[in-house]
Amino acid sequence: GLFVGLDASAETKYVYDQADLLTEKEEEKLQDYAEMMKEVWEMNFLIVTTDDAQGKSSMEYADDFYDAQFPEESEIDGVVYLIDMDHREIYLSTSGIAIRYLTDERIDIILDTAFEHVAEGDYYGTFKAFFDESEKCFYEGIPEDQYNYDVNKGEVDYYQEPMKLTFG
Repeated sequence: GLFVGLDASAETKYVYDQADLLTEKEEEKLQDYAEMMKEVWEMNFLIVTTDDAQGKSSMEYADDFYDAQFPEESEIDGVVYLIDMDHREIYLSTSGIAIRYLTDERIDIILDTAFEHVAEGDYYGTFKAFFDESEKCFYEGIPEDQYNYDVNKGEVDYYQEPMKLTFG
């Protein structure tokens, strides 16, 4: 009776404000929101800002950052929203099943909505818009015509709903 079970998600950091664009209170609110999204959607939602992309593109930086935080295969599902002050751009990266939900078209909608806040210097607002718009996409589900294109293999991988065993 001396040990109390801890919620693993409460120990996971989801907000990395390396460019110092957020207040401490804003970081706490976004951390709480990311934890709630993790609980509901069973995937990671990272918020990252940087003013030094270490010579990488925004895509490379976001992808590498996610992989460094969640190297285990069991944590592959997730999204990174990056504000890259080094390149002066915003970027959204998906991993695992999140790729199926957040199609290129949906990512464009999320980024367009989020950009309105960034242009005004409202960084908390841009991250809140990211969460709100992403959640809408997840509630809409995976589009029927969703597919991924593997540039290395030159193959198209269409999404198929998992088969369900029915009584009949």
